Amino acid sequence: MRHFFFSPRPHKLRNAALIVGALTLAPVAQADIDWSSADWGGFSPNSLSYWSHSDSMRSHQIEQSRARSGRGPSAKPAPKKNPESALSTASNVFPTGEFRDGGGLDALARMYPREQFFERKKQYRQIVQGFNQSVQKLYGVPPNNLATGMTVVLAGAYSAYQNKSFPDTWVKPLYQQMEGLLLKDPRLMQRSEADKATDYQVMVGAGMAMMLAQSELEKSPNPAGLKKLRDTGADALRTLFQAAPETVEFSPSGLRVR
Repeated sequence: MRHFFFSPRPHKLRNAALIVGALTLAPVAQADIDWSSADWGGFSPNSLSYWSHSDSMRSHQIEQSRARSGRGPSAKPAPKKNPESALSTASNVFPTGEFRDGGGLDALARMYPREQFFERKKQYRQIVQGFNQSVQKLYGVPPNNLATGMTVVLAGAYSAYQNKSFPDTWVKPLYQQMEGLLLKDPRLMQRSEADKATDYQVMVGAGMAMMLAQSELEKSPNPAGLKKLRDTGADALRTLFQAAPETVEFSPSGLRVR
């Protein structure tokens, strides 16, 4: 699979491991789902705005710059086993993998017309739970983790704004970068387990929806849909980094804000 979650080629898309995993719980005919029909413009993503990393992101970049110039401690990747990483866990699930509550799923479903609420909630539930079953094996990043959620919504925002898939090789470095930011963030200790779980559901669900919409529009382009999706990606990047979306750059090393 060449791209994060989805390939632009239809036959690849149907066989993509993560799509299969995401739809395992209750298969849905993808052609029947218009992922771009949500009222993204009317959605106030509290889970995203709470985790805005404008200040900490810039501080992180200053540290990296000093390390590269020899004026500060060398940058090190996130350790494989970090006891502090439990703080970024957003696990609020039963042993079966079912969510104990679906606050984030409710928030996502409310973006659609009222009569679609229950069907949309069901769709988001199956996608997030299916994602949880696949992501560790495919990318080596943990499910039910806020850093993973941040990675997914950023990958989705990139896909939506740039109208292209997020490269596989960029996934884990971005996750490690987001985990480093979160573990330095004092807000992490203040967030309840239920709130973290809600944040995670919103981030994974929104990120996946943006990527699905981008994939569908790549196969069947239409100017209005592409503009709406690009605006959605721009809003997500702007919310998370309090910066113009064109200044948020992704690479194999993670991301930086110019």
